[in-house]
Amino acid sequence: MILPALAYLAIFFVVPFWSLFRTSLSSSGGSFYLPTLTFTWDFGNYGQALTAYQDQIVRSLTYAFTATVISLVISYPLAYAIAFKSGRYKNLLLGLVIPAVLRDIPGPHSAWKTILADDGFVVHTLGSVGLLPSDGGCCRLAGR
Repeated sequence: MILPALAYLAIFFVVPFWSLFRTSLSSSGGSFYLPTLTFTWDFGNYGQALTAYQDQIVRSLTYAFTATVISLVISYPLAYAIAFKSGRYKNLLLGLVIPAVLRDIPGPHSAWKTILADDGFVVHTLGSVGLLPSDGGCCRLAGR
């Protein structure tokens, strides 16, 4: 019974992770238009990436830490209050909290909508390499 789950993990987690790991330890060669990667156990790639993107990495970690602390400061007292102190208002408070959690579900949909928009990255790239008409007429939605 566990074989389908293990196959799923192998295909969608282990294989991409291994591919990314091998790519991160490879040396690049070839030309700009036809690059080649040679697996060489080049751990210097990590040092170069940390040096080149140090500001972005520090900023991302700072944002993540700040968001985590703010979430903990707000959520634990709220959960404690709902669980032990709310009395007859417990259902009302849960009814106010649950929609806020469900609000985050459309997030990935909005991201894909932005990426695939008429003026988004994908349409612009496909148009610039000649796979779409330059005026973008094939991609315009009716009513826009």
